[in-house]
Amino acid sequence: MIKLQCYNVKEWTMYSESMRVVLREYNTKDINNLNILFNEKSVREYGEYLPNDMESIEDHIMLISKDSDSDIRKHFKYIIELKDGQFIGVVGYSYVEEYIYELEYFLLEKYWNQGYATEAVKQIFDLAKENNGKVKTIFAICQTDNKSSERVMIKSGMKKSIEQPKPKEYNGVYKERIKYELDFKA
Repeated sequence: MIKLQCYNVKEWTMYSESMRVVLREYNTKDINNLNILFNEKSVREYGEYLPNDMESIEDHIMLISKDSDSDIRKHFKYIIELKDGQFIGVVGYSYVEEYIYELEYFLLEKYWNQGYATEAVKQIFDLAKENNGKVKTIFAICQTDNKSSERVMIKSGMKKSIEQPKPKEYNGVYKERIKYELDFKA
């Protein structure tokens, strides 16, 4: 269920709610939680280009916040919380080229393999469908040894892409990668 919530008369924020998790837009109060998430060793092992210090995380939050106010929005990023308000991660999609967006999700390791990422990704797909037809395809890429992430893609309804990415360097080691996608035109 997608809702708008008013914190004050000048500030509306979008959030989405499912059985166990809530997605809400970023705000500056998230800096400490994002610092913990982006610096967790297991998250850094699979993520690339994650901000890793307070200044770069604050810049990241400002970029997402500024973009959410733009008429030509390119980043749709959300905080994932449990119903009790407990921060567990982030999820979102970003513009790559016309009608094509890339999905990303990162959860604190203690919340892996419990279905939270799949639930959040399905909410993201619902949000993308409501984005005025601007999103035709969402894809996600993970390292082939990241079976948990691959399961999220499969359980969310994504299909293995015909076009597969080349290996990429992560923390000094080249890793094989796999790509899944969901076509909203079908």
